Amino acid sequence: NLQKINFNSLIIEKNKKGNPIIIGKGETSTVYLGKYNNINVAVKEIQIISDLEETFLSEILLLKIIDNNHIVKYYGYSIDYIGNFYIITEYC
Repeated sequence: NLQKINFNSLIIEKNKKGNPIIIGKGETSTVYLGKYNNINVAVKEIQIISDLEETFLSEILLLKIIDNNHIVKYYGYSIDYIGNFYIITEYC
């Protein structure tokens, strides 16, 4: 079980101007500060481009099976109403 999280149960934190708080950004993803079950989490939004869906699934599987103090804890994944994919991990 890859632990699908209902997108509506996630909160993306906003700054004083009302913009999402970005804690990381890459070529195909943006990581936001969020809340899930009243704890701070990192919410990685992945822009799926045809061949990246397999990469997304691979990342989820790796995070799920690895249990190491030096790697962030995986909480689950989510898909929003327009089809964007998200990976939810602990926020360090």
